[in-house]
Amino acid sequence: MVDLSSFEQLEGRIDKLIKQSTFLKEQNKILLENLNQKDQDIQKLTDNIEDLHKERTLVFNKVVDLIDKLEDI
Repeated sequence: MVDLSSFEQLEGRIDKLIKQSTFLKEQNKILLENLNQKDQDIQKLTDNIEDLHKERTLVFNKVVDLIDKLEDI
C-alpha cells in the first residue's frame, strides 16, 4: 500500500506556496499602484517648481526694471 502522507504533505506545501504567491502578487500590484501615484506626485511638484522659477524670474526682471527706472530719475 502506498503511503499517502507524503503526498498530503506535498499537497499542503504546494497549497501554501500558491497562497503565498497570490498574496505577493497582490502586494506587488498595490506597491506598483503606490509607485505610480508617487511618480504622478513628483511630476506635479516638478511642474510647480518650474512655474515658481518662471514667476521668480518675471518678478526679478520687473524689480530690475523698476530699479533702472528709479536710477534714471
